[in-house]
Amino acid sequence: EKERRELRDEIGRNSRQLKKRIEENERAYREKSEINAKLQRTYKEKSEINAKLQQTYKEKADRGIRIKELEKEKSDLQAKLGELQTEKADIQKKLEQLQAENLRNQYEVLKNQLNPHMLFNSLNTLRSLVRENQDKAQDYIQELSRVLRYTLQSNESQCVSLREEMEFVSAYIFLLKMRFENNLQFDIQISNAYEEYLLPPMAVQVLIENAVKHNEISNRKPLTIHITTDDNGNLSISNDIQPKWTATPGTGIGLVNLAKRYHLLFKQEIQITEDKEFTVSIPLIDKAQ
Repeated sequence: EKERRELRDEIGRNSRQLKKRIEENERAYREKSEINAKLQRTYKEKSEINAKLQQTYKEKADRGIRIKELEKEKSDLQAKLGELQTEKADIQKKLEQLQAENLRNQYEVLKNQLNPHMLFNSLNTLRSLVRENQDKAQDYIQELSRVLRYTLQSNESQCVSLREEMEFVSAYIFLLKMRFENNLQFDIQISNAYEEYLLPPMAVQVLIENAVKHNEISNRKPLTIHITTDDNGNLSISNDIQPKWTATPGTGIGLVNLAKRYHLLFKQEIQITEDKEFTVSIPLIDKAQ
């Protein structure tokens, strides 16, 4: 009986131990399964990461190719831009040449317009002198030839010095005084500082001729023409307004012509004021500018 009890106890202990080992094995199996599952997830995540890396490498390679393509496009555009800038510079140069040629053509038209105008008025004066005094007409013709010589020479240049212009004006004044004698006077006050300043040829002559044409000059109403310079480098020609009883029709060439020549040559304007006196101020151009 005792042996049976001891055998039962031994069997019980062995059963408990076996049960314990079975539980431990089951727990170990579950842990192993969990570890395997974690490993599977890890392998899957690793695979996904590798796939993402491969995609990233591919995208990076594609971007590298695209960057090279863009750099080439940029280089091509810069080269094209350089060609366009060169072409633009060539076109601008041609345009400037055309504009300069156009200005020269316009200026030549104005000069060719002015010379017949001055000749027409001089011949009208000569016609009157021939009727009145033939000796005086001979002197007039001699001085007129000097005046016309200047107008021909002035065609070769776009501007002259004030000194050259006033030398010509002196001859022109001589012609006028032969006709009007003491009824026409000139008050000339020009600073020597402006002798070498520039102006269009025959500018002063045009303004004197304009005053003579549109004002009465007689014993009853003698006319004085003032020619002066100011501190601002302007030359002014002024006279009292003495309208003729019978207005002399004008061609409209003189003042308009002078204004256009100033604009073409110097980009400057002449100033005309009319109150008790009629005054035209023209800018003198410094050679140094």
